[in-house]
Amino acid sequence: MEIIHEIATDVNIEVDMSPLDGKVVLVTGASGLLGTHIISALQVARDDFDLNIELHAQSKGKYKLSAGTGGADGNPTRIHYANLANKNDCERLPNADVVISAASYAQPLRFLSEPLMALRASSYGLMNLLEKCNVGGRFLYISSSEVYCDALANPPFHEKDTGSISPYHPRACYIEGKRFGEAITYLYRNRGISTVAVRPGITYGPGVKRGDRRSWAQFIERALTEGEIKMMDAGDVKRTFCYMTDGIELLFKVLLYGTQTVYNLSGKSSLSIFELAETIGEIAHAPVIVPEDDSGGVAGTPDDLQLSTELIESEFPKNDWVGMRDGLTQTIEWSRENLYK
Repeated sequence: MEIIHEIATDVNIEVDMSPLDGKVVLVTGASGLLGTHIISALQVARDDFDLNIELHAQSKGKYKLSAGTGGADGNPTRIHYANLANKNDCERLPNADVVISAASYAQPLRFLSEPLMALRASSYGLMNLLEKCNVGGRFLYISSSEVYCDALANPPFHEKDTGSISPYHPRACYIEGKRFGEAITYLYRNRGISTVAVRPGITYGPGVKRGDRRSWAQFIERALTEGEIKMMDAGDVKRTFCYMTDGIELLFKVLLYGTQTVYNLSGKSSLSIFELAETIGEIAHAPVIVPEDDSGGVAGTPDDLQLSTELIESEFPKNDWVGMRDGLTQTIEWSRENLYK
């Protein structure tokens, strides 16, 4: 887990986290990939940069803190096991000055298999969570680039663009949940809370769990365990990728210093899923195999969700983006050492 701590340290060097000093912070979805890095950055801010942060982490299931970040004396990270779609569980969560809503069914194969739970968490669960944020506090909602599905505009998409999917779309449980989440988060500004939403592209990096069903994680797993990458389809769809160091840095800048209601949270690397597989295959020395039958893809997958970074870079100029090959190399090396020895 050393590299996760290194990423957290880099984030704290790049971002002035002092507005969190003396605050109670609640992070949901702490066991997910983004949640893991958010928690790690907050723990480093508390333990290594001497900020007084009372940190609470919510997880639906089994959760273990990253090694080496267990909390300073007398100020441990408090873990809450709670299902956000359950009212009683939500009521047991603490009120907080800062809430980061990172709980999500972000893996397409997961929300397609549990559509009702995905929609409940993005609606009922989020409304309960907003009630936990103290007046005068800050609330960050992690939405999704999939809100741009079937947009009339051409990619790369800007924050002013909107999608127009049918409520009967195969991925509507996830997309409509995220659209509702952004709407309710915005309305809570009228209740004296500073709210903001981010729409991540594909944010990747070390810390992923074995068996994760996102494309890049599956490709790495297949490369390291099978010695080849068998694709489900031709991989023509295009996405914008962001390495975790850049993503978490920008996430905290938006939370603490952002002036807009919503931002794309994205890197500078846009490529097709096939190009992604090729790059992983080159680094891991694994051939890429494309099926002759191109009908095995995930239902309703949007063709092109490339994102513009124009807005976020206008507020937070950045010149040192982690390149795709460098980010994937670090992710593959971490996965080989921690997951697939």
